[in-house]
Amino acid sequence: LTPPLNQAISQQQDVKIYYHNARNERTERVVTPLFLAGRGTFTYLEAFCHLRQENRQFRLDRMQFLGST
Repeated sequence: LTPPLNQAISQQQDVKIYYHNARNERTERVVTPLFLAGRGTFTYLEAFCHLRQENRQFRLDRMQFLGST
């Protein structure tokens, strides 16, 4: 998961993901990855979410990478 995200960050490329929230609800999203950051025991992706039209944080363990757009 991390190598494709690192490439998308460096190339400022949108990616498509499935994201599972805390209630295990899955949404498909297109995001523009900005950077990865560790917090506690989790790694987060900071990205612009095109669905919500704002910067959001996504836990990597709740993401499924579907590919670049």
